[in-house]
This record gives sequence, C-alpha cells and structure tokens, in this order.
Amino acid sequence: MRLVDVLALTILLVLSHAASVAAGAASSYPALLARVRNSPPPAPIEELFELGMSTGDSLALPGFTILDDGIYEGSIPDPAFFAELARRHGDAADTAFFAAFGATSASGILPVYVEQMTDYSGCTRFGTGSLVETYGLWRAFLALYPHRYEKRARDQVDEVLDELVSGECACEGRAAVMRELELFLSKYPRDRSSARVRERLRDVRSGTAKVREHCRPG
Repeated sequence: MRLVDVLALTILLVLSHAASVAAGAASSYPALLARVRNSPPPAPIEELFELGMSTGDSLALPGFTILDDGIYEGSIPDPAFFAELARRHGDAADTAFFAAFGATSASGILPVYVEQMTDYSGCTRFGTGSLVETYGLWRAFLALYPHRYEKRARDQVDEVLDELVSGECACEGRAAVMRELELFLSKYPRDRSSARVRERLRDVRSGTAKVREHCRPG
C-alpha cells in the first residue's frame, strides 16, 4: 500500500473514532443529566459538563447552544443552565466554578474583559481592571479547589494572561494598557507570571510593544 493511501486510511480511522466517541457521549449525556437532576448533592455535575464539552460541535444537547453563522462555529455551554444545576444538585466546587464561569462570560462566548464590537469579536478592555479581576477570580478558585475543573480553570487563567502580555487590540490607548498591567503587578507582585507582565509594561511604556489603540476589529 502506498504511503499516501496509508495516511488517508489513518486519517479516516481517526475521524471515524472521533465521531464514534462523540456519538457515544451524546447518547450518554441525557442519561447522566437525568441522574444529576434526580440526585441529592453532590451530583456528578463536573462529569456532565466534561461529557457535554467532549461531544463536538454538531450535536444539540441541553445546556449547550450550537452556533454556526459563518463567523463562529461551535457548541457553547450555557453558564446559567449549569449554574442552576450546581445550585440545586452540586457541591461548593460546582457552585464556585459556574459562578466564576458566568462572571467571566455570561453569554458563554466573549469574556467580560472584551468589549463586543462584532458578533463574536471585540477589543480588550484594558484599564478597567476586568482582566485583573478575572485573573483573581480563577486564581482563587484554583487555590480553593485545586483538583476540581482544573484544566478548565487553568485555561481561563492562561487566556487572561495571554491577553495581558500579548493582547494588541485595546479599546482605549496605551495609558489604559499600562494601568491594567500596573494594577496586576500591584496585586500580584510575586506571581509566577509577574515577570512577563513587567516585561510587557516596560515595552508598552517604551513604545516597542505592538498595541492598536482605540482598536475596532472588523
């Protein structure tokens, strides 16, 4: 068999396996949701959330919305749906996670530190404290519940930090970017990421950092 045929067959098998996994998850999700709704706390809400997140982007499930308008394609979890499940059937970690999740992105799409300019994009709200506040929210969650929703929480922390040290589309000017970075360093001077933030602040001050002031994404 030619190498190209082997590669094509391998890709086909991988895609087939992924589809099979997604279909299995989709069939299991309603049963697990019913179990959660009929269980006293603590019900397996974290397991349910991860199962829903693993089904792929084309399967409609309770608690998820499918978006496909040519700009964004994907399955979006509904923070309010899971927050209510956590309130009724979850434990303290479930409640805290979905409270933080909803505070970060009430719509499940754009985070609070992004000002919406188009349907699914916007500029970064440097200078409002929203980046630092969101970072603190997830940092506190990880400290309180280090082994719960760990990957999801760490992803949120990483996304905030990436925006702090690399975000270019600023809603306001460079002064606002500097205020946000200075606020981070005043609150977390010994944080593991403070060196990166300090370096970005120095570059913004000197004018060497790429920042699009009063950015309006198309």
